[in-house]
Amino acid sequence: MWPTLTSLSMTVWLLIAVGLLAAGTLAYILLVLLPRLRHGREGERKVQHLLDGIKNNANIPFHDLLLPTAGGHTTQIDHLLISTKGIFVIETKSHYGTIQGNGQSRYWRQTAATYKHDFYNPLMQNASHVRHLRNLLRQLPAQWFIPIVVFTDAESLNISSRGDGTALLLSDLSAELKRYPRIIERKHLSDIAATVRKANIRNPLARVKHVIHAQRTARQSKNK
Repeated sequence: MWPTLTSLSMTVWLLIAVGLLAAGTLAYILLVLLPRLRHGREGERKVQHLLDGIKNNANIPFHDLLLPTAGGHTTQIDHLLISTKGIFVIETKSHYGTIQGNGQSRYWRQTAATYKHDFYNPLMQNASHVRHLRNLLRQLPAQWFIPIVVFTDAESLNISSRGDGTALLLSDLSAELKRYPRIIERKHLSDIAATVRKANIRNPLARVKHVIHAQRTARQSKNK
């Protein structure tokens, strides 16, 4: 009789542990991830509105892409503009206040009044998106890919040296897109867009898993 009770109590405790873990994960999603995603999404909508405003047969925008990587994971691209002027890979950041950083440093700093917050260099973050996208579109020349980081709510940027790509305010994005010369023939754009569209992962569960994995990776990286 005793082994049966022991086995039963172990099962109960295991179920309780699983339940607590599930509850903790759900609480983390509701209290931490969703507010962050909601705030970030507001910034992304501003960039989306701008890019959709120039949409035509020479400018094909995509938003919130989730693409598979060679390592079996996923990479999330906020905005992609497939244009005759290049393939613009755009990372959106909704940090407010003043943004300070070095193009080559691992972390940048957000300062607003007495609030200070360090965050991972978005140029480096976006460079990884470009690498994964180039792996998907490996037949295309490297110079066609143009990484841009857009701060939608920041008041000013103080970037001491240029990194892999360009960081700018939302108010400067239109001028930045216009300054590039035409390098891609219009006839190629639809084929590039079709490849991206086919690779895009729309499964909601896969998207939630990607966000959780990205947040966990970011915490682990910062604790090193």
